[in-house]
Amino acid sequence: MLVSLPTPDDFVHFASRGFFAYDWQDVHRTGGFSRRYEMLSRPEIPMHVSEIPEQFQSLLRSTALAGLRFADSLTIDVRGYFHCEPAA
Repeated sequence: MLVSLPTPDDFVHFASRGFFAYDWQDVHRTGGFSRRYEMLSRPEIPMHVSEIPEQFQSLLRSTALAGLRFADSLTIDVRGYFHCEPAA
């Protein structure tokens, strides 16, 4: 875990299975918004897409964020990968 949470169970489980886990923490803030997904947990041994059941691999590859390496990204600004409407 990279942060302290009251109930981190889901994030611990993701990491224990080899997945990086991010969350939109801005929903809990009243100021100082990051406007990014923030890594909350990271695996000791990351899972590679080739280790996931074959029926899911094409979906995962089709939704990959070009040039993004989870191991090197404590935050992810999705606006750089998708067309997003400005907040009203």
